[in-house]
Amino acid sequence: MESLLRHPPNKGSGVNWLIYLLPALGLASLGAGYSVLKRKGEKSKDEKVALPPMTREEYRRKLEESDLNSDEIRVLLYIYDRGGRTTQAEVKKMLKHPQDDRMEDV
Repeated sequence: MESLLRHPPNKGSGVNWLIYLLPALGLASLGAGYSVLKRKGEKSKDEKVALPPMTREEYRRKLEESDLNSDEIRVLLYIYDRGGRTTQAEVKKMLKHPQDDRMEDV
């Protein structure tokens, strides 16, 4: 009994290393994931090919050569004039369509 009092059993000594190991592994995996994503992002930037800018008239000619109706051509030219960004509401307003043109009695 005296030996137990002098040297108590070391409870949890097997768990102490786990407390330090799990955060270390977490940080290492976060770092590895970040570096992989960063390298992947750099590759995709290099692979993008920039097309030469097209004037509005060249774009109009290309649209007229394709199989589009006049409303579709007007919308695409409107989007071109706005720099490629617009909302659906603005397009509907430009076409003079009502905001909610759903058919209720279908």
